[in-house]
Amino acid sequence: MLTPDPGVPLSSWTDAADMTVDRLFSVHPSVRKVTSFIAAQIASLPWNVYERGADDDRQRVREGALADLLAWPSVDPLETPFRFWESVLLDGLIFDRVALQLVTDDQGRPRLLRLPAHTWRPKLDRLHRLRAVTLIDGDGSTVDHDPQEFLVDVGYSPRTSGRSASPLESLAVPIEEWLKQAAYRAELFERGPAFGGVVERSEKWPNGTARDRFLTGLRSFKQGGTRAGSMLLLEDGMTYKPVTGINPKDVADVEARKLTDVEVAAAFHIAPEMVGAREGTFANLNAFRTMLWSVNLGPYITGHEQMIGRLVAMVEPGKGRYIEANVQAKMRGSFEEQASQLQTSIGAPWMTRNEGRARMNLPAVDGGDELITPLNVLEGGQASPTDSAPPPKAGLVRRIPDDVMAELHALGRAREDILVPSQKTDDSGGDDRDRDEVAALLRRHFDRQKLAVSPLLAGGADEWWDADRWNNELAADLYDAAIALSSTVGAVVATRLRPDARYSVARTLAYLEAVVASRAEWINDTTRAQLATAKAEGADPAGVFDTAAKARSVAAAGAFVAGVGSFAAHEAGRQNLGSKARKTWVTRSNDPRDTHAAMNGVTVGIDAVFPNGMKWPGDSAGGADEVAGCQCGLVITPEN
Repeated sequence: MLTPDPGVPLSSWTDAADMTVDRLFSVHPSVRKVTSFIAAQIASLPWNVYERGADDDRQRVREGALADLLAWPSVDPLETPFRFWESVLLDGLIFDRVALQLVTDDQGRPRLLRLPAHTWRPKLDRLHRLRAVTLIDGDGSTVDHDPQEFLVDVGYSPRTSGRSASPLESLAVPIEEWLKQAAYRAELFERGPAFGGVVERSEKWPNGTARDRFLTGLRSFKQGGTRAGSMLLLEDGMTYKPVTGINPKDVADVEARKLTDVEVAAAFHIAPEMVGAREGTFANLNAFRTMLWSVNLGPYITGHEQMIGRLVAMVEPGKGRYIEANVQAKMRGSFEEQASQLQTSIGAPWMTRNEGRARMNLPAVDGGDELITPLNVLEGGQASPTDSAPPPKAGLVRRIPDDVMAELHALGRAREDILVPSQKTDDSGGDDRDRDEVAALLRRHFDRQKLAVSPLLAGGADEWWDADRWNNELAADLYDAAIALSSTVGAVVATRLRPDARYSVARTLAYLEAVVASRAEWINDTTRAQLATAKAEGADPAGVFDTAAKARSVAAAGAFVAGVGSFAAHEAGRQNLGSKARKTWVTRSNDPRDTHAAMNGVTVGIDAVFPNGMKWPGDSAGGADEVAGCQCGLVITPEN
């Protein structure tokens, strides 16, 4: 039984008016949950001191009275900074007013003393301007003090008295509903019988003793009785009839509690998903976390920052310093995300070898304090050392023919320029960047699978693989890549074969849809089989996904680009030369399959099949064993 005041049971609180705001924080789970969440988030922020310089420059100030004060603000040496700021923030959230007094500790250092809400009140004039801080002694006597000696933040007041209105007051209706429901549930479980119904007797009681004996036995079946939960035996002439009414199951208040959580979160402008009041998805929770530090907590942080900003003038005046919350410390992504973003923005490596070794708790090495810039990263050259392909060379960029561009526009797939694969020995090879893009696409796919499947495997779930989901997702991603690649290669080959050549993208869509479906199924079947083996052997399934992201993604991307490119070259020949086109198999791998090595240089008609039964490299007719890892290509030529 919750008893915020000794001798005052929760069931006696039937009116929200009986609940003061301090009582609400003590016993109401929604109020405690939301306000504590806000206070804890902001209290954990680093508060830094900066000094303004010329040209908007600023320097972090790590020493001095003000920096020391923010590092340990409380005059109580046993109160941590987190607990101090948490209490201050809760004062503002619950009572809508905060007061801190600047004092000195035993060593003469400036420190802050928090004034609990019941120990003071603001003294306002008729325009609600703060004129004094009134301290209340234990005996009820009051003393007015100059507000300049304090850090004071008083919320808006709609009252003529100027007394601030706690946000909790706006929750009177849902809180009163919660109180009545909690009181009813407590009474129901306290007094409710072990069964719901009535006992009827067809005949009169023979005497009062028999009636009293039955009633005494019946009471033992009441909730909390000596025989609660067991079966009631009826005497002759008695029947039991269930009564339809409210029982403990009917008043289960899980949904009502969630609704109260949502209402309280809304009153404090916090997304309910962040406090568990509503379920969220992986995607929207990331969005809510981003919004948390801007839309949700941003106003609270600004108000708190402005209040303690007065410390600059009180502790270190005239030095051009200011206090700012380091919100970025909370919004940072993982180290990998930060490193990638910084490297892309800066355009060069940004950590020395010794800085990297320090992150791994390794000792520094001689010469490790200098930044190493790869030779391929120069000013005006690559934008980032993560780039792997050089900029297009002069003469390699050619416009897509207008008819192809029109079809691409209609499909929503338009690309303004294309790279002509003139450095290849065949017509079908895509550019290196095409392979990189597809490899990145596959890595993202494997990463999504890792996040979804690994917890299921770790938890021992029987159903841990959703083949339809993974096949559909990967096929959709590959379909976009296939259209972009085939339109590029097809237009290039068509233009080379005949100046007035046309290449129809629409005629290729049915095949591309089929081929990406089969590729997606092959790739995912391999992953599933490897995971099943790892599970049977007790190995970590994360290793399967790591290997897939690092190695399989590259090999599969190369085979996919080669296969789609070969099809596009083949289709360009058929569309523009008809039966007069011929195709020659080109084996590019240094270590090809025997069947593919035997095809190198073999030339057949455009509608014929090669001796290995495939129409072009990557043809699905060859099956997964013949397609996987294939880097071969085609050369399309007119018939002599």
